[in-house]
Amino acid sequence: MRRWPPLSTLAVLLVLMLAGCAGSGSGISGRGDDRDARNRAEWDTIAGTLRKLPGVSRVDGGYRRDASNPGGAAVLSITVEPGTDLQRTADDAVRSLWLSRLDPITSATVTVGTADKPKDAIDRHVDFKFERKQLTASYGPRPPSN
Repeated sequence: MRRWPPLSTLAVLLVLMLAGCAGSGSGISGRGDDRDARNRAEWDTIAGTLRKLPGVSRVDGGYRRDASNPGGAAVLSITVEPGTDLQRTADDAVRSLWLSRLDPITSATVTVGTADKPKDAIDRHVDFKFERKQLTASYGPRPPSN
């Protein structure tokens, strides 16, 4: 006679399977996978643009949206050559993120510094919701969502 797993085990497996279907890669609207692919492509464009800025030698970081951060956030670490204007580079990075089509995105943290003096690096945290008026006045309106 074949033994089946207890009903509670089957229920747990069913819940886990359903939870996997509703993960960050697949939204209920059916746009999740497409949105994730667009966000990856958009992130690559942003990083490429920042690498071309004067004095930038390295760009690290990424965009993250998952169950622990459903609003989406970008974290950037930009290494520049000595003598590069740190504030201007941070401003250019925030502008690039604000004017991007990353969706959703609620915040960004940008760190800019030189490899030889990491203690002199600057950090800038931007909350896109609470600073919307200031960001719009500085850089223009954010593009519509995809």
